Amino acid sequence: MGREAQGRWPWRVRIRGAGEMGFLIKAKLVDNRPNRRPGADIQPQGRPVLFRRAHDPRIDFDEIPEREAHMKSYLAAGICAALLCAIAAQATAAPGKPKSQIVWALSAAPPSIAAGAAVVTMSDTGQIQYLRKGRNGWTCIVHDPATPMGHPLCLDKNGLEWMATAMSGHAPDPDKTGYSYMLQGGSVWSATDVAATALPPGQKDFIRVPPHVMIMNAKIANSSGFPSGQTNPDTHKPFVMFGGTPYAIVIMPLK
Repeated sequence: MGREAQGRWPWRVRIRGAGEMGFLIKAKLVDNRPNRRPGADIQPQGRPVLFRRAHDPRIDFDEIPEREAHMKSYLAAGICAALLCAIAAQATAAPGKPKSQIVWALSAAPPSIAAGAAVVTMSDTGQIQYLRKGRNGWTCIVHDPATPMGHPLCLDKNGLEWMATAMSGHAPDPDKTGYSYMLQGGSVWSATDVAATALPPGQKDFIRVPPHVMIMNAKIANSSGFPSGQTNPDTHKPFVMFGGTPYAIVIMPLK
């Protein structure tokens, strides 16, 4: 389960679960007084979909990260009378409790991958600590310490190796291709310098990227023909980040 905050209400919310249960809804704040949980009415958009599984297997409903928004969704007559749900309103900071960190990390990947992925925390030197063991070769990181906003990401085996190698200051293996999902979006200080840890001179803001998939292979990226080497790329279209370097990756936005 995840949500897509537009920076102000109403929120656009996507419930991600079993393939049979997803539908897009819109939430409007009705009460946001201090020390009071906000309530929201949700109207479904599009045709509601019947589902067999009770909830997203990634989510422990007794462990919802921090601030919550209580919502109710009225489905079409004859399908369901009402669906009650609670969603996290945490935007980019990883929650502090281990279970909440796991939920946050897994929100970066599709349910089919998240269900069997390992979950780790990563230090700014690439050291990892496991919060949950995996069984499908994918690893979800609670937050990327090298980025301004620290969004979660999920990588396959080659992608994790790419990231650890790059953070250690070495060039990734050019003969291995890694893949990564960032369904909560992402951010970087620079689209051209992989080592940047602050805004480059003359750049007013860091680069924000909507939900996307990364193809982590410099040979593929540098020969892809996608826009490359831009300090302020159009992040809503495919482009090459860190183009012309051994760290080049293809960014494929999903919306």
